[in-house]
This record gives sequence, structure tokens and C-alpha cells, in this order.
Amino acid sequence: MIRRTLLLSLLMGSTSLLAESHMFSADEARQMVERGEILALEAILQRNRTLLQGTILDIELEKEDERLFYEVKLLNPQGERWEHYFDARDSRPYKTERDE
Repeated sequence: MIRRTLLLSLLMGSTSLLAESHMFSADEARQMVERGEILALEAILQRNRTLLQGTILDIELEKEDERLFYEVKLLNPQGERWEHYFDARDSRPYKTERDE
């Protein structure tokens, strides 16, 4: 179904489905930090260390709805997986979701 919707969207000239979310490479993220567009990952982690108790499994820089977020996947001390989203420009927590 998703494939069919994407194909129809592309045929009709719409890119909204493609533009909803975008992940960036490490090089792209570094360049954005150097230009002052986003904070460095270290700053995000330092400022939010009380929320990030446990083992970090993965970190991605993503663009959703024209906003940049660091997504931090974490295994907490109780063995639960969580996804924390932080605004990449000011480090504020955006949302937290349990990763089932």
C-alpha cells in the first residue's frame, strides 16, 4: 500500500511523502554544526544527560516537518528501549517514545 501511494504520488508530481522525513550523514551534520545551524551532538547529550540514563544504541539527525532533531535510541537500566528526540538547534527535548 505504501509503495502504491508513493508511486502515485511520484507520478502526480508530489514530493510531500518523500519530504516528510530525511536523515543526514555524519558529514552533513558536521557541516551544519560548523555553519552554526545546529548544536554539536556532544552539547545535546551533555545538556540532556539526566534523561539519557542507560546505554545509547543509536543516534540519528533527522528532519521532520522542517525541523531538525537528534533521535537518540536508548536501552535504560530496566532493559526498556526508548527513543528520545531533541531539537537540534537548542537541545530541548521534543518527545519521548517507548521503542517496542
